[in-house]
Order: sequence, then structure tokens, then C-alpha cells
Amino acid sequence: MNFSTPGWLVALLLLAALTGGCATKFEGAYTPALFPPAASAPASRAPGRLALVVRPQVQDLVHEGDQVPARGVRLPIGRIVEEATLGVFRDGLQGGVQRLVQVPAAGAGFAASVAIESVHVEHDSRVLWLVPIPVFPFVVGDSEVSARLAFELSLLDAQGRTVWTHSYDSGREVYKRPSFWSNELLPEGLLRMAHEAAWRLAQQALIDVREWLATERNKPREL
Repeated sequence: MNFSTPGWLVALLLLAALTGGCATKFEGAYTPALFPPAASAPASRAPGRLALVVRPQVQDLVHEGDQVPARGVRLPIGRIVEEATLGVFRDGLQGGVQRLVQVPAAGAGFAASVAIESVHVEHDSRVLWLVPIPVFPFVVGDSEVSARLAFELSLLDAQGRTVWTHSYDSGREVYKRPSFWSNELLPEGLLRMAHEAAWRLAQQALIDVREWLATERNKPREL
């Protein structure tokens, strides 16, 4: 009689061993210290004053992981993206940015408005290698854990008309490579990745907005 363990069963055991420890309760919080400090010199800041509008579906949005490797992890992802966008635009524009609950009326003194339309987070875990052993947990190995952050912004002109809507996507980012014997905590890595990715994506959005503002300033005006 053959008592050898089938390959598919070994793989299942490994996945359980590598990811089972991640199913922990973790209440993440918006943490300003995870954002980099302001970097723009005053002379390099673009002219203009913006309004930042956070749509109801984004405001107070909490991401709750429902499967490994993020089961039991809660992240205030709406707040993180909102604060990253606010900080980046405040740093990059001479007139700063004001947070509003709705798009301001024409003539309110804003060059444009930026609206955060949606925010999404995805998770992934990939086995790197595995070796069966004759004692519990019967396999050892290594895997990498990654996440992807994406959000959608709309730019509206001073009259409240939508100019464009762009999606900003971090792509798959490996934030932890846990080993079977490691006691590293995955949720803290995910929280840090969310802050850093939100900040980088907001910087991309700032470039797009500044280019549009420059184009608007250079348009010939009717006399």
C-alpha cells in the first residue's frame, strides 16, 4: 500500500501553514508618520488653489480583508487616500487645497476641483518554494504577499464641469515575504504599503493637474 502524500495535498498543507497565521484581527489606522515629509520648495509650487471633494462612497471607506493573507485586517483606506491627496496637493500648489463636501460653485475662488471617485484594494499571496518534512506541520516553505491599491480621480474646472477622470494604480506591490518560522506581522506591512502607495499615486495625480492648470493659464483670453 502506498502512503506517499499526493503533490496537491502537500501544496494545500503549505498554503494553510504559510497563510493561516495571517488570519488575525488588526485594526489599522490612518498614520501621518507613514507619509514622507513635504518636499516642494515654495518657488517650485504651481500657481492655483484647488478644492478637494471626497465622494460619499469613498468617505470613511474601510477595507476589510475577507480571505488570506488579509483576513481580519481593517484599513481606513478612504481616509488614507484622502489625506495623501490633500497633503500632496497642499505641498505642490501655491494656493493650497481646501477640503469640501461638494464641488464649489462657479466664482468661489478655486482654479479647479479634484474629486476622489472610488478606491480599491486587492490582495495576493504566491508560494515561492516548499519542502515536505516528516513532522508537523509537514511542510516548510516561503511565500510572498502583495497588494494593489487603485483609485479614481476627476478634475473639474472652475465652473464645475468634468475635464477628465483618471485611474491611478500602484500595480502589484510585495510588502512582506513571510517565512514559515518568521514572526513578522503582515498587517503592519500592508498598512505601510497603503500609505506609501497612496502618496505616490497622489503625486502622479498632482502632475496631471498641474499640467492642466498650466495649459489653462496659457490659453489666450477673450478681451
